[in-house]
Amino acid sequence: NRTIPASDFSVYATASLTGFYRVGVKGNNIFRDNRRRITYDTEFYSQPTKFWGLGYEAAMDNGSVRYNGSRCLADIRYLERVAKGLYVGVGADFDYLYTRKVRKDGGEEFASFLSRLNGEKGSYYALGVSLLVEYDTRDFIPNPEKGLYIALQGRIRPRGVNDVGRTLYSGTFVADYYQRLWRGAVLALDLRGEFNSNGTP
Repeated sequence: NRTIPASDFSVYATASLTGFYRVGVKGNNIFRDNRRRITYDTEFYSQPTKFWGLGYEAAMDNGSVRYNGSRCLADIRYLERVAKGLYVGVGADFDYLYTRKVRKDGGEEFASFLSRLNGEKGSYYALGVSLLVEYDTRDFIPNPEKGLYIALQGRIRPRGVNDVGRTLYSGTFVADYYQRLWRGAVLALDLRGEFNSNGTP
């Protein structure tokens, strides 16, 4: 009877006919006696989308312009157990969001997109460090059938390692509950919130 969750490793890819695609690698390394964990997630995606402008009036007055929104993300966390089911740890992440023109439009729509940003940039990058507290009784992290997961994360993205021009703060709260109802059926509840400081793009 397994009492220690299994480690896991996943490579994933998604694509659609609209031009959207996403590729990534993620996993959870569970060390002996489940006392230490390393979790990681890295991904890249690109999504064709439309933009009307910033604010209500822009959306009412403008037609849409097309652009490709892309994101590169890498997140790694180290957690150590301090009590049964309770973990504390640290994390680091890198986030890069940027826009590209739609190739077939010759650049005219993309120039119109940039003009509607009202001085905002078309790309941002930031490096962050985090403190984490997690309570985890899930039986298998990527696909649980029972257990409770509660996580609190506080993150700082210092001014010197981002191009926003200021230090950014954020907090994340996650609460998940899983209960097997019968073979092949699991009740899953998910509650989450993300809170960002002023000036976050």
